Amino acid sequence: MKRQAVNPYLPQGEYIPDGEPYVFDDRVYVYGSHHRFDYPMFCANDYVCYSAPVNDLSDWRFEGIIYRKKQDPKNRLGLRLLFAPDVAVGADGRYYLYYAFDFMGIMGVILLKKGKMLNGAKWFGKVSTAVLYVVMFILILAPNIQEQIANTLIVLSGFLLLMSFIL
Repeated sequence: MKRQAVNPYLPQGEYIPDGEPYVFDDRVYVYGSHHRFDYPMFCANDYVCYSAPVNDLSDWRFEGIIYRKKQDPKNRLGLRLLFAPDVAVGADGRYYLYYAFDFMGIMGVILLKKGKMLNGAKWFGKVSTAVLYVVMFILILAPNIQEQIANTLIVLSGFLLLMSFIL
């Protein structure tokens, strides 16, 4: 007989407040920000993951650290906080982790691989994110911009985002 699943399902001292559950390969995986116990700031820890079989949510296991905040080139000292991540399966069948650094307004994406942690986001992902933000600001701050210029900026931004996934 299976045990009853109860809250909290994480071990004492583990805080993943904005956990996003996803089902991959008959397991439920929970990704989220990772708080540090009795720490004055939120989201100070590296990203971790917990999982359980879909048919037995009382059997949770720690998958380990999936992304260290110092892996990102913009956070080599580890001073920035990691906010609400999200995970998606790409059209190529690979797993992508999207993340944000606290109040910097910068998003990142890394490729996750089962059983192995990969290095941080590459430079082209950072460039495409920066271009996306610049284009958004231009379109917001200049609402009367010519349609052809706006479309060109949107296509450029989309192209760079697409290239960051391909490279």
